[in-house]
Amino acid sequence: NNVSKQLARSMYSLILERNRLMHMLDGLSEGIVAIDESGHVSHANPALERMFTRQKAVHLPDPRMKLIPDETVWEDFDSVLKVGEPITRTMDVRDMTIRLTISPTTDELGAIVGAVGLFSDITQMVLVSSGIEEIYRTEGDEERLDNIKELISSIALYEENNANEENLSL
Repeated sequence: NNVSKQLARSMYSLILERNRLMHMLDGLSEGIVAIDESGHVSHANPALERMFTRQKAVHLPDPRMKLIPDETVWEDFDSVLKVGEPITRTMDVRDMTIRLTISPTTDELGAIVGAVGLFSDITQMVLVSSGIEEIYRTEGDEERLDNIKELISSIALYEENNANEENLSL
């Protein structure tokens, strides 16, 4: 009887921790998708679904394509499952530049049991980098400083507007 109570408490604690983790993942601004060892999607958070346009109920050879309609992404996931090495690359999706990092997940014995992909919108970082390169290519020192300050102000305003839009959508 005491063992069954301890087991019930342990199960309750595990369920509670799982729910906390799922809430945290769902609240991130980065897109996250997890797959199991067979390559089936086990979790995708709302941010990922906002980054990619879901495909209609068309028959696709790979059902994962409904979530992320990019065959090379799923080839990367399959490669990580097979080889066990992380993959990081950038990709263009609509008007965004996304950094994709896919890492294997392992069990306590080190066997690969799935993979997790993190999709980060790095559009602003790319634009800033390009803007700074352009400023250094075309301007004098004082003009550079003024233009960099203006660029930083524009980015801060853009980020503030995006944060407000995300809060409104929640």
